[in-house]
Amino acid sequence: MRPLRWEVAAALAACALAGIAVMAQENKSFPLLQEKKPDKAVIDKPISDFKLQDLMHEKKAGEKADAAQIALADFKDKKPVVLFFMSEQCSVTWRYEKRMGQLMEQYGKKNVAFLGVRCSANDTPQSLCKFAESKNFVMPLLNDEAGKMTAYFGVHNTPSFALIDKKGVLRYFGSFDDAPDEPDVKAHYLPDAITAVMGDKLVAVKKTTPFG
Repeated sequence: MRPLRWEVAAALAACALAGIAVMAQENKSFPLLQEKKPDKAVIDKPISDFKLQDLMHEKKAGEKADAAQIALADFKDKKPVVLFFMSEQCSVTWRYEKRMGQLMEQYGKKNVAFLGVRCSANDTPQSLCKFAESKNFVMPLLNDEAGKMTAYFGVHNTPSFALIDKKGVLRYFGSFDDAPDEPDVKAHYLPDAITAVMGDKLVAVKKTTPFG
């Protein structure tokens, strides 16, 4: 036979569980019963929102304090988003100047948003802005100073790319293509993924490993 104190404890625990069940029925948003969002981005699943400062934004007189802030949620139900995780000190990122320029020229006019991301602590905001300007990466540049969005998307190398459709669902993550040097390219992963998303079709190759 169990000691009396265990019986009392068991009875109290049962009451507590019953109370939780009642509260859950009365309030469907009871925190213990909420579905937990994944800590990492998952292909073909909605992404978590991030709101970061645009380092390329030139503040004008009279603007609100958050005028330079850009949230991924701002584009939901409006347009697909390409995230370009870049680094000034990466020996591969700069090689995509021409290819990124062509991609933005082709799809920037077709309602696709391009956002650069500062994802390396080795790059200062000033140095990365100068780098982006020198390589004609003409796009907002999000300052992921805390590295939360970089970690969420699982970025370990630059350049890395993420494609989010206009419903806020991650459809592609990985490298731009299959070779750092353009003459060696045989597969165009990111451009093909954008073409598929714009045509409401399935992305054939959904994830690759960036080689930067």
